[in-house]
Amino acid sequence: MALATAACTSTSAPRPRTSPGALDSRIAASSVAEADRLMTQARRLDYRAPAEGVRTEALEAATRKLMEACLAGERSACWRAHATSFAGVTSAPIGHQAAVRAAENCLAGDRPSCVALETAFGNALITRKPTVADAELDACALGDQVACTQSFNATECLLQPRPSESCDALRGTADPEKSIALATDLCRRGLGAACRLLVANASEIHLSDAQAADYERQACRRHDGIGCELAAGRAGWATDRDDEAYLKTQRDQARRAGCADGDAYACQRLDDPSAEAVAGRACQAGLIDVCPLANAARALEQMCSTSGDNCDELAKLRGPAGDAARDALEHGCQFFRFDQCMQLVDGYESHEWHEPTPTRASDLTRLMCSQPASDQPEWHERHCAKPADE
Repeated sequence: MALATAACTSTSAPRPRTSPGALDSRIAASSVAEADRLMTQARRLDYRAPAEGVRTEALEAATRKLMEACLAGERSACWRAHATSFAGVTSAPIGHQAAVRAAENCLAGDRPSCVALETAFGNALITRKPTVADAELDACALGDQVACTQSFNATECLLQPRPSESCDALRGTADPEKSIALATDLCRRGLGAACRLLVANASEIHLSDAQAADYERQACRRHDGIGCELAAGRAGWATDRDDEAYLKTQRDQARRAGCADGDAYACQRLDDPSAEAVAGRACQAGLIDVCPLANAARALEQMCSTSGDNCDELAKLRGPAGDAARDALEHGCQFFRFDQCMQLVDGYESHEWHEPTPTRASDLTRLMCSQPASDQPEWHERHCAKPADE
């Protein structure tokens, strides 16, 4: 698709504008409370999963409640909704809606929303084009096991209680062309992350090198540190040393401003000793993407139980033996981290861990032997050459 580059002349950070929606505190508080209740429910381990299903329904309901709170004006609920939208498969389209609302909040002067976009989920502003995987999803929804093995998403889709609905949601509802137009408008209005995202999609939207360079500079002028890094790198390739030095100065200024605003990644790039504490606060506020920077058990627990990320790291932190390490891997397995399902089977068979149900090892073995062997061929050879219950 062709893109008409809008001229963006402002060099300032996003200026406060009218809020995109007044806070309805009653609706927001009620929705957040219900979301928290559902999240607690979703984090409970179900030792029948994933062999008999996954625990996404509570996550999906929590995501919808967080989005209600977001639309009612509770800004932190927007990035929480995005974080949970990709843990609960059928609510994935909410991620785009949450990013758009966070962008409006940022432009209205809410710096935490700007940080959330720059560090966690700005890429959700631009939706993907349909791909060949969509045809696989269609076939998968009808029960075609071969199609399901072609893509991780398709495999996950089929294992949902309502596979056809899950596949429809995985395809998403936002129009890619409209999302490009939206990102272009947000860039014009002063959102640096949007300018940078246009560069990230340069080949899709047919940007010339000159247009891409211009968008990088616009992102940098809007205090987007990554945009400054990209612009400085491009200047270095062109051996324009004066320009490169200027852009690196702008980059460092953007990093300092970002760190002061609570951007843990900006603090890390500055080697600022506060990076870990900043990441911990951001993680606690719902920006689970920065949780690994906090390097704390609580942060890892939040990521693991919410989305299945970093569960293996949490298991290592908890120690090699005991139910706590086992349950960390169970969280990952129940979010379809299949390598962790395999670790559990090995641990159960060697009696390193106690089986939470009498047939847990054989149930997981049966599930894993139904998956493609390409990732772990040796494991499949050991466990799948014979019936799983022998």
